[in-house]
Amino acid sequence: MTWSRIGTGLLVLVVLALCVNWATDSFRITNVLTNSMSPTIVAGDFVVTQNDSLRNPAVGDIVMYDAKRLDGQIVARFTHRIIAKASDGWIVQGDANPDPDVQHPTAEDIDGIVIGRIPGIGSIQSSMYIYGLIAGAVVFAGAFFVINRRQ
Repeated sequence: MTWSRIGTGLLVLVVLALCVNWATDSFRITNVLTNSMSPTIVAGDFVVTQNDSLRNPAVGDIVMYDAKRLDGQIVARFTHRIIAKASDGWIVQGDANPDPDVQHPTAEDIDGIVIGRIPGIGSIQSSMYIYGLIAGAVVFAGAFFVINRRQ
């Protein structure tokens, strides 16, 4: 198997994965800004979350949820671990935090369940930037293989 075939296969795989994700909104890649989940997840990591409509969250899962003010306005997005079930939602806490969060997110508040992390690339300032890098890499790889085939 040549490098050209391997590269073409990887290119097709990446494009297919991006298309499936775009069509289904199944997964999201998000930058973590704080160390509240340290040492499991640290500031600067990217987390991959699975849409919670694909799987119900459970105690022990790390979830991303919308933190709200008392008036319901969203103020931040937290990535914390579910530590227990409460009558009004889930009890969540950052692994590095001494106390659970005040808010008990409901299923409506939970945006996704963390299924993986990409360590150390979070100096990139936003999630959208990583998609731009991926798209740029795909275009570059495609151009490289097109030029390579012509020679």
